[in-house]
Amino acid sequence: MPIKKLTNPAKKKRFNMNIETSDELRKAFKAKVVMNGKTVKDVIEEFMKEYIKKH
Repeated sequence: MPIKKLTNPAKKKRFNMNIETSDELRKAFKAKVVMNGKTVKDVIEEFMKEYIKKH
């Protein structure tokens, strides 16, 4: 199934996602994200876009 090209996410309806992970992993991830001056949302969205491009 072809994947549609992503449009400006600000113009799209937004959804929440929940995942289960260990507290240790969550804290380490959040610390690295903050140290890099980003938000968790932005980093996860970047990852999702890159994953779509590669697969």
